[in-house]
This record gives sequence, C-alpha cells and structure tokens, in this order.
Amino acid sequence: MERFPGNLGPAAKACGTCHGEIYQRVQGTLMNTRRGMLAVNRQAFGEKPAPHAPLGNSPADRHFRQLCSECHLGFDRKKSPRTQADFEDARGGGCMACHLGSKASFHVPITVRIGNQNCFGCHSRSGRISLSYEGWHETTFEEAPRSWPKDRSRVLADGRVLQKELADIHFERGMTCVDCHTSRELMGDGRAHLHQEDQIEIACTDCHRVSSAKTIRGAALDAEGERLLRARRWPSAPDTRYVLTEGTRQPLINVTLPSPSEPRKVLVRSKIDDRRLYSPKAPGASCGRDGNHERLSCRSCHTAWAPQCIGCHTEEGRDGRWLESVGNFHVSPPVLGVSLKTRKIEPFVPGMVFTLKKNGAEERLVRLHAPISPHTTRKEARSCDSCHLDPLAVGLGRGTLEFRGKDGEAIHFVAAYEKRADGLPADAWVGQAESKPPRRATRANVRPLDGEERRRVLRVGYCLKCHRPESPEAARVFTKFAEADPRCRRRTK
Repeated sequence: MERFPGNLGPAAKACGTCHGEIYQRVQGTLMNTRRGMLAVNRQAFGEKPAPHAPLGNSPADRHFRQLCSECHLGFDRKKSPRTQADFEDARGGGCMACHLGSKASFHVPITVRIGNQNCFGCHSRSGRISLSYEGWHETTFEEAPRSWPKDRSRVLADGRVLQKELADIHFERGMTCVDCHTSRELMGDGRAHLHQEDQIEIACTDCHRVSSAKTIRGAALDAEGERLLRARRWPSAPDTRYVLTEGTRQPLINVTLPSPSEPRKVLVRSKIDDRRLYSPKAPGASCGRDGNHERLSCRSCHTAWAPQCIGCHTEEGRDGRWLESVGNFHVSPPVLGVSLKTRKIEPFVPGMVFTLKKNGAEERLVRLHAPISPHTTRKEARSCDSCHLDPLAVGLGRGTLEFRGKDGEAIHFVAAYEKRADGLPADAWVGQAESKPPRRATRANVRPLDGEERRRVLRVGYCLKCHRPESPEAARVFTKFAEADPRCRRRTK
C-alpha cells in the first residue's frame, strides 16, 4: 500500500492506470522539470543555462537543490493537509499537489474542484502570485506591528509577515486560479516549453472580448474535455458553444457563448461553485485603441502593483550551505519593458538583483529583470503619472525627475538608491545615458525601453504639468499627441 499514491513515483501504477496520457504530460510539464527555474538560476550564477541538463553539483545547482527544489511536482509529499497552515507548508505531491482536497473525514477526498489553497504552498514564493492575487504583500517584519489593524496583517505558517494591499478584482469577485487556468497549462500539453509564459494558453481577451468569439460545438469536444464535464457533472448539449482560446484554439470548458447573435458576450462558470456565473465586460474604448497605446498589453496598464525585492545577498558558507538575506520589499506599479515575442509592452520586476558570493570567490553583482504576470488586476488602469512621470516605470529606478530647458527636453534624474558596482542604482534596469541598453534580463526575448522610447514616454510627462488628463481640453492634446507636441514646443521656445 502506498501512503501517497499520487506522488509521481508510484503515480504511474496508481493515477496513471486510468489517466496514462495525462500522467505522461505531467512528467514533462514545467511544474515537474523546473526547466525555466534551473536555466535562470544557472544564468544568474554565471553558468551555462542548459535548461534540459539534469540537476548536478555546480554552485547554481547546489543552491537550487537546497533552497528551491521542493517546489516542484516530483518532490514527495509525506502528509495530508488538514488545516490552512498545512496547505501553506505543502510542497510537491505529484497529482496530489492539485487534486488533494481538505481532509473532512478519514479518507482524504480526491477532487477536480481545486481551490486556491492547493496553489498557495509553492506559488506564495518566488513571484508570490498567490499572495498578490489575494491582496497580500510580503514584508521584512519579524512580527506584525501593533499599529496595524488585525484585518490588515497576516502571519504565515513559516513566520513571514504579510501586509494587506489591493487584491486582484477577479479574486474579489470570487474567482479561483482554475477558473482561468486550464488543464493543459497546469498538466502540460505534451511539448517541452522553457518558461511558464510559453505554456500559458489563456489571454484577457478570451473572456473580455474585443472581437467575435471562435467556438466549438459540444459534440466536437475531445475526450479530455468530455471527461472534465462529466467529472463536474456539467450538462453539455451537442449544440453548446464553447469558446476557443485566441492563441491555441483550445476549448475553455467553463466559457460558453450563450447567444450566437451576441458573439462578444460570453458566460464564465466557476469550476468550484457551479452556481456562480460571470459575465465579463468588454475592454473600454481607450484600451489599446486610442492611437497612442496600441503596444501596451492589458496587464501593463491594469496591474495595480507588483512585489519588488531590492538589495538581496546570496552567499555560500564554508560548510557548503547557501544562505540568503533579503534587502527591501516594495509595493509599486511594475517596470515596463518590451517582449520581442509579442511586440508588446509588458510588466517587469527586478527579479534577480542581488550580490552573489560563492565559497572562495569574490562577491559580484547580479542585475537581471524578469517578466511577471503580477495577478493584481484592477478594473481601473494605472494613472498617467505612474508611467509618464515615474522614472521607475521606464527602468531608471526610484527617484525624482526634473525637466530642464524651455521645452523640457533635458531630463535630470536623481536616484533614490546609491549606485552599485556596475554604476547603476540598486533598483535600475537601465542607465539614463544608455540609448541601446543591455538586456540584463532573465529571458533572451525581452528588453528594456531604449533611449528613444524612454524619451517619448517622459515627453508626455512634461506636458502633464499643464495638460492634466482629467481636464476636458486635454483630450485634444493626448489623442493627437504627435500633432500637438510640435506646436506646443514652438510656443515654449
């Protein structure tokens, strides 16, 4: 008898007996292989990324094995979660990582109604999206200050102290992680992706429609889709229209088109509570279609904040144990950068900006920004000032901007953080004088804003000193900015 037959070792003869094809996909999924995490960790340590190479004994791999490796499906789970604290501490568990329910009786239930608590143990670390989604920000406090209201703080089972921030609007409306994320995203689609964003199938516009939805009839669903509907006891008529993802054309079994006469109005059913239905609204008229913001992705504007860690230190002791110390945690809108894959402006954070000291080697600075999906989506977009008047948004780091000269072309930046060994402030992605900055990123297919892009963004900021976006006459300036800007400059001269 196996105490945990869902652990990936014995799962081949347990879960895999009926779900053999899914079991094979799970073996190769990123949550098991950790390809992306291994590659980025090796890159940060100055080693060859080699994402498909097995975990070895290099400094990067020893660090990964000691501090990171438990958060993957292949790590064996040894006890069933009974309380919220048990879920917070949970790691690994193969199939049981997701499909193990709360222990309500002697036998632990196996379920397809996967709650957010199953994701929390692993995803409350690294990018901390489970924390952010629920509106919690990790702090450096050892205990919550007495001045904080009780409903504004939380202490996790491992002692981390959290502070309340804005939650994701989808969380506030009652949506769980699996209401958006699909089985192919979580259990793999049979292909060896390098990073999680490569495996993601869904997009905001799959539900928040800007065009007519592509659909598939219930009679044409594949075997996996039919099994999921049966497991949830959802009725499916042959003519039910299931919405297809725009990217991969895969059916979303909980997103349907109620009326063919309204092809942009879809209905989303909760995968936890069958009675809960959502009717997502279409994006506003200004969302990427106002003549100025076509390159912006949805989350570059609608992300309220992202967790940012500055000034960390990682060191290998003489006994071979790796120790990490944290610098400062910040809550602020993310940095903006460019995805060369989508050609869109996307959110980034200083994912790996820290000092590294290997045993017997000199300390060196690592500066790598990382793309992030912060999971702090709000209906309201970030303010104009938070992009056009904030040096952090364009990659310069925190500080103050001063526009000099009659037309504001000369920009003086004073950094809040001191310069590090590479001549840049601790939280910077680019230097003010860098017109074609190095990528300094955890991905090869991303880059920071270049000098001309930063100039264009901040040029609008200069205009915001007089033309406030909330004023009625400002629409004439900002909707036709390319025409208004030269006229304004001639007047200031």
